[in-house]
Amino acid sequence: MRLLLLAGACVSFLLPGLSAAEAVESLSQLRLVNDLVENSSNAAVTIPAAAGAGLLSPGSVMESEMCSGLDCESFGPEAGPEELFLMKQILPAPGKIVLPAANPSFAPSALPLVIGHRGFGEKTVPEPESTLAALERGFAMGAGAVELDVQLSRDGELVLTHNINVDAISTSRGCVADFTREELQGLVLLDGDKRPSTERMAAFADVLPMLRRQADTHAGDAGAGIVAVVHIKIFDGFHGDWPGGNLLHRPCPKTDYKAIARKTYEAVESAGLTGRIMFVSFDYRVLDVIRSARSDARVGLLSIRRTPAITAAASRRYDAVALYHDRVQRRDLERARAHGLRVYVWSPTKKQSIEKFATEKGKVGKVDGIITNSIPDAIECVSARQGAGKNR
Repeated sequence: MRLLLLAGACVSFLLPGLSAAEAVESLSQLRLVNDLVENSSNAAVTIPAAAGAGLLSPGSVMESEMCSGLDCESFGPEAGPEELFLMKQILPAPGKIVLPAANPSFAPSALPLVIGHRGFGEKTVPEPESTLAALERGFAMGAGAVELDVQLSRDGELVLTHNINVDAISTSRGCVADFTREELQGLVLLDGDKRPSTERMAAFADVLPMLRRQADTHAGDAGAGIVAVVHIKIFDGFHGDWPGGNLLHRPCPKTDYKAIARKTYEAVESAGLTGRIMFVSFDYRVLDVIRSARSDARVGLLSIRRTPAITAAASRRYDAVALYHDRVQRRDLERARAHGLRVYVWSPTKKQSIEKFATEKGKVGKVDGIITNSIPDAIECVSARQGAGKNR
């Protein structure tokens, strides 16, 4: 099936948030339509030279002037569909960029914070990822904080799950946004070995008391800081997160970014955790909503793009950037630091990948936080030579 033959209006419908012209131009540039329909989300695809020139060069339709030098070409001639999607994510208009002056007094974290990805890693056993049990186990393994993903259910409740649908994590199928909270918590979840579990999907409200206990327990620590990185998931065309093949052949409801941002912030504030949570999102609009509610809320821009993300985060006075570990270079860390941004990386699993970010002598240098699928290896890399125990 060749979906490139769809009329512009139809393509725009499948990619909410874009005009028909933008949708057609973006899809034709990326050759993404057929790749998403015909290949798995992890398949490598080759970008024809003509399409690659439009996608990877400075001034392309979505990348615009915030792309500079070789940073736009860092993906090379081959990339997976997810990387291509993330390369096209919409960031703030470059015409509004005003970079803050360099801040020579900015002090990065003494040690990188070890942050358990979705609790204690992806596709975990026996506790399924993102459940309350998985988050508790992450702390028990010594993580200083946990990363979790929040989405809205059909009835407007916040729940913890990563994917746009429940197909891969449960015995059911369907978009997360098409289930009520009660229905989602009634699903049979699968662990990392695809075996049914007795654990249930967590509501955000169920997790906050546990995070409050962690914050209280370590309130007196010299290095006390965040206890959770809360990823606010947005599915809205090229705004926000990668939806997988559902982008085209099984579109899910568009996320109300204002509602999810407001509800997440209000829940955290009610729990007394505002100063101990880092709100992150691929969608800058979410972070702006949170900052409009409270100017000192900690916010960080998630991105696979380095230079434009650092530029956008610095110009909007965010606290941090959270970047894909395999793309980050030492000069990115130095540039972020110069503008007072903390740097988090996601989600290295192998020890040799983690080592790049654990110390100043690492290939990239010492970052502020490592969102990892391997908590023991991260703790060893970060803390062993310091004689430290748990990573706080």
